[in-house]
Amino acid sequence: MMTKAIIFIVLIIIAATAAGIAVRKIMKGKKKAARNAILVFIALVGFTGINFIGGYMIAPVFFLKDSPDEAAHKAVEGLDSVTKISVDGRYGNMSGWLMESGEENAPLVVYFGGNKECSALRMKYLSEDRYGEVFDGFDFVCVDYPGYCESEGVAGSKSFKQYGLEVYDFVTKDREPESVYIMGYSIGTGVANYVAANRECDGLILFAPYGDGSDLYNTVCNIFHGPLKLLVGFNMDSDKFAEDIAVKPLILAAGEDEVIPWKCAERLSKCYREGSDFVLIEGIGHSNIWTDEKALELVKDYLHADSAN
Repeated sequence: MMTKAIIFIVLIIIAATAAGIAVRKIMKGKKKAARNAILVFIALVGFTGINFIGGYMIAPVFFLKDSPDEAAHKAVEGLDSVTKISVDGRYGNMSGWLMESGEENAPLVVYFGGNKECSALRMKYLSEDRYGEVFDGFDFVCVDYPGYCESEGVAGSKSFKQYGLEVYDFVTKDREPESVYIMGYSIGTGVANYVAANRECDGLILFAPYGDGSDLYNTVCNIFHGPLKLLVGFNMDSDKFAEDIAVKPLILAAGEDEVIPWKCAERLSKCYREGSDFVLIEGIGHSNIWTDEKALELVKDYLHADSAN
């Protein structure tokens, strides 16, 4: 965050200096009316430029937030089925957890969480009885994003993409799982789509997904359409990744989602070359999908479909 802020300030100083020199040359010998018109034009261009640079470089910092949970961390450390893992990546060391079923070559779920989601807290929840049947027989891995909790690095679309591939490669390299399912929630659905487009998987599960970064920006300020999409600095284009995904995903959207409107998920659902199973669950909000009985039942059916046939 500090690096981006420093770059932003340096660019503004350079631009202001260059603009000052240019203005003095342009204004020399001009009449008052012409000078005023030139000043207005320069002010408009400068304002637009500052907003462009600021929006592109700084805005992601305001919505990419971690939420460490020491209590959850201590609780998960006491679980026999959960092991802390460490992934060395391009942007630093990343920390997370692996929950094992105890079965050799068990199928694996690689999970990418939501914004402000702590991997330890997710694992603590998964240890509860209500999730037992859903992920029965599966190993489950969740690693915190760069810059989140104990993971090193800086949060951003570029580091998230690299992180996703590194986590997948780390957990599949020596384990030889029977099958691999990629799962994402909220902001993590972009990472899940990116990984599924660049690595082999047997299934893809998305909770409250978005089509691209503008969907996330528009939840804060609904202006990022058309040319203003150029201001979006979180470039996670799931709608484009979908074209390279070889499986049919399960997409669950919340009818009362106040963070990512379900229409974003519906739009994304039409982009997959193999089609998708899109389900709109009425009466729940963004944070309720993980606890909704219908959602969990659908996930269980999707994960265990092969064993049932």
